[in-house]
Amino acid sequence: MKLKFIFTIVFFYSFLEVNLSFAETNKILFKINNQIITSLDILEEANYLTALNSELKNAEKNTIYEISKKSLIRHKIKELEIIDKLSNYELDDNTLNNLLLNQFKKLGIKSFPELEEFFRIKKINKKHALNRIKIQILWNEFIFAKYSTRVKINKQNIINELENKKNLNEYLLSEILFNLDANEDLNEKFNLIQDTILKKGFSEAALIFSISNTSDNGGDLGWIKETSLNKKIREQIENLEIGKNTKPIIIPGGYLVIKINNKRTIKVDFDLDNEIKQISKKITNEQLNQFSTIYFNKIKKDVEVNEY
Repeated sequence: MKLKFIFTIVFFYSFLEVNLSFAETNKILFKINNQIITSLDILEEANYLTALNSELKNAEKNTIYEISKKSLIRHKIKELEIIDKLSNYELDDNTLNNLLLNQFKKLGIKSFPELEEFFRIKKINKKHALNRIKIQILWNEFIFAKYSTRVKINKQNIINELENKKNLNEYLLSEILFNLDANEDLNEKFNLIQDTILKKGFSEAALIFSISNTSDNGGDLGWIKETSLNKKIREQIENLEIGKNTKPIIIPGGYLVIKINNKRTIKVDFDLDNEIKQISKKITNEQLNQFSTIYFNKIKKDVEVNEY
């Protein structure tokens, strides 16, 4: 079955109008295969994403709805797949709680009591947040088991590049990874993304359009050394001004738009063996993320999403 997105936003408007509380008007909105999604699920996802991305709270209501809907669908599809493939795999509560705390450390939250208070103020359902973390970890485990043997790293190239450099560039990057649906035109899609970037900022555009896991954080990739970037991406950004973004870069699984938030030069005074391990790890993650996107695009074609 083809993936079908036929939705209305009337229910979402109704609960946003009443202080984001709609216990009395909870409605079934749509169904993903046999899994029901309600307006309460959308609200919980909206609260979670808005807490992680302060820019989102100023977005229009229909934008928040669409972002939350897209995010829920993506995670539900992954959940359905790993329930089938990893039925006996579990994560202990302590591990999940630590991962959840780490997710919010960038907001200055350092302890579990602080996290609990933050969730209370932001009206975040902890069970919902823990489930999102769990699904993503199990999905990553599944992708690693399926594709890790297909990861290719040329360590000699890494060594050669490190040995010949006295300084390295580091980039603070954000990304939007997108693909094209049937009958979509690349130029038209990119123009829409670029227009959203100009009007609403890169972070909100990532939340709206990106299919990468980083979309939850507005596409934030953090600081990345030039030696960890593949040649195609490095060539696109090495002369790019801070604050600017690339045109779409074709990669396995879709099209990538990269923004440079900052740039710095560091001296090569690190332990070579350790640096090789760190770069190899980043390259491994990049390739596994690409395999993840390809696999997700494949399975979502067999998922049916219907409005109620």
